[in-house]
Amino acid sequence: MAMTKHKEQGKMILGYALFVWAMVSNPFFSTAVRIQSERDHKTATEGPYQYVRHPGYLGFIV
Repeated sequence: MAMTKHKEQGKMILGYALFVWAMVSNPFFSTAVRIQSERDHKTATEGPYQYVRHPGYLGFIV
């Protein structure tokens, strides 16, 4: 039982870390999906975005 609890906690920490990394890597990160043309919005390709298109969502799901 204790090992399962540690695995669950590890997944929570991993998911939170991925979510935070996504926010830090993308200056346009927002919970609302929209093009921010007034801020010269560009597609993020650095950090976790080079591996997955929506790392914030993935971190939340994990």
